[in-house]
Amino acid sequence: MTPASLAIRINQLKPLLADLFRQSPAGVFYVLGLMVISSLSSGIGILLIIPLLSSVDISLGADSADSGVQPYFDMAFDSLGLDPGLGLILSLYLLLVICVALINYLNAVAGAKLQRDFVVGLRSRVYQSLLNANWQYLSSKRMSDFARLVTGQVQSIGLTVFQIITLTSKLVLVAVYLALSLWLSPSMTLLALLCSMVLVALMFPLNNRIRKSGHQELEAHTDIFHSVFEQLQSLKMIKSFSSETRYAQKMDESSQILENQQVRITRFSAFSRFVFLAGAAVIFTLLFWVAIQWLQLPIANLILLLFIFSRLMPQLSSIQGMFQQLVHAAPEYMDLLNHCSSLEKEQETIVDSTMEVNFTREIRLENLGFQYKGKPTSVFQNINASIPHNETLALIGPSGAGKSTLADLIAGLLSPTYGNIFIDDQPLNDEVRLIWRKKVAYVTQEVFLFNDSIRANLEWVSSEPLSDEQLWHYLRLAAADFVESMPEQLDTTIGDRGTQLSGGERQRLALARALIAKPKVLILDEATSALDRENEKRIRQALKNLDGKLTIVVIAHDQESIAHITRRINLGQEST
Repeated sequence: MTPASLAIRINQLKPLLADLFRQSPAGVFYVLGLMVISSLSSGIGILLIIPLLSSVDISLGADSADSGVQPYFDMAFDSLGLDPGLGLILSLYLLLVICVALINYLNAVAGAKLQRDFVVGLRSRVYQSLLNANWQYLSSKRMSDFARLVTGQVQSIGLTVFQIITLTSKLVLVAVYLALSLWLSPSMTLLALLCSMVLVALMFPLNNRIRKSGHQELEAHTDIFHSVFEQLQSLKMIKSFSSETRYAQKMDESSQILENQQVRITRFSAFSRFVFLAGAAVIFTLLFWVAIQWLQLPIANLILLLFIFSRLMPQLSSIQGMFQQLVHAAPEYMDLLNHCSSLEKEQETIVDSTMEVNFTREIRLENLGFQYKGKPTSVFQNINASIPHNETLALIGPSGAGKSTLADLIAGLLSPTYGNIFIDDQPLNDEVRLIWRKKVAYVTQEVFLFNDSIRANLEWVSSEPLSDEQLWHYLRLAAADFVESMPEQLDTTIGDRGTQLSGGERQRLALARALIAKPKVLILDEATSALDRENEKRIRQALKNLDGKLTIVVIAHDQESIAHITRRINLGQEST
C-alpha cells in the first residue's frame, strides 16, 4: 500500500467519523477530553520517576543536579513550600495512578455509550431507509443482504467505532510521550521518529494485502448469510429432495473461505507485532548507544527517555495493529455506505399526515403502462378502465400478462411508467401514494404470518385492541372458523410463517386479517387457490356478502371462482 492509497483508506473513514460526531458531538468531546487528561496524567507520572529516585538517594550523576528535569521539580517544590521526601513523592504518584485509573474507567464507560448510541442511530437510519424505499427497488434485491445489513454489518461497524475511539486514545497518549521526549532531547526524539517511520513504511505492502483480505471476508460473510437465509426458508424442500448433504457441503465451503480469511488476518497481525517488537528492540538499542556515545545526555534525562521509549514502542505497535484492523474493516463500511446511498436514492415521498385521499366514485386507469427497470419491454400498456366505488372487479389473463403488477399499481406499491391512475379525480402520485395504501388491504399469493398466536397475527393490522367477539366475527367472515377446533383457539401459536397450518388455513387467516383493517379496497391475488371446493364456496359467498360494502379486486385463473363477477379487465388483450 503506497502513501497515496493509505490516504484513500483514511478518507474512506471520514464519513464514519462525521457520522459519529453528528450522532453525539458532546459525547465525542467528553471522551476526547478524558483521553487528554488521562494522557497528561500518565506523562506527569513518568516525570515523577526522577524526584522519586532522588528521594531515596539514588545518584543520577553530577550533571543531573544542574541539568535535565530535576531542577524543574526542585523549583516547583520550593515554590509550594514542600519537602520532596519519599512520602510526598509516593503520595503524588499514588494519587496520579488513582486519577488515571478513574479517568480510564470513565473513558471506557463513555466510549461504550458513544458506541451504543452510534450503533442504535445507524441501525435506525438504515432500517428507516429500508422501510421507506420503493417496492420496485426492494423487490429487485436480495432480502438476505438487507437482513445482514441491519444486523451483523451494523454491529461490526459499531466495533469499528470502538476501535477508532481506542486508537484516538492511544494517539493522544503517544502525542504526550513525544512532547515529553522532545522536551528532554529533540535530537533523540527525531531519531526515534525516523526509525519508527521506517518501521511503519515496511508495513505498507502488508496493509494492501489486509485490505484485499477484508474484501474477501465481506464476500464470504455475504455468501454465508445469503445461504443460511435462503436455506432456512426452504428446509422443507431441501429435506423433501434429500439434499441435506449437498447444502451442508455448500455451507462448509463458504465457511472455509470465511475462516481462511480470519486466519489470514491473524497471521498478518501476528507478523506485524513480530516486526514491531523486533524493530523496537533494535531502535531501543540504537538510541541507548547514541545517547551514551554521542549525545552524552544527563543520566536523569536518559532514564526518562528510555522509559518513555519503552512505553512508546508498544503503543505504536498497538496503533499499527488497530490501523490494520480498520483497513480490514473499511470494505465492510464502504459496502454499508453504498447500500445506504442506494436506499436513500429510492426513498418514497414523505407526505403530510393531514392530507387525505377521498374515494367515493371510482378508480380510473388512463393509458396505463408499466415496464420494470432493466427490462426491454413493457409488462402491459394502454390500459384504460374504471373501477366504480364499492364494486367487484376481476383481473384475468394468462400467466405473465401482468395481473399482479396491475394490482400492485392499484395498491400504490408501484408507480406507472406510462399513463395515470386517478382516485376520483385525484392523481395517485408520490404525494398521496402512502396515504392511499392505508386504505388498501392486500392478500397476496404468498401469505406471511408471524410465529405468534392467531390473536397477535390478526391484531397486527389494528391500531386498537379487539375483543374476542370481533376477532371471531372476522374469522367466520373469512371462513376461518377452523380456529374453533384448535387447542388454544385464538391463543394458538401457528409456527414460523404459519407452518403449523395448511395452505388454505393460512390464506383464510390472511383474509380475516385484511378485513380487520377495514379497507376501502380489498385486493385478492389468487387468495383462494389453496382452498378446497367447500371453503372456496364459503369465501366466494363471503365476498358476495361484501358486494356494495367495499371495492374488491380479484385475481384468479379459475373461471368458476370469479363466475359471479361481471366487471373484468382482460390483460390478454392489447388494451382494455
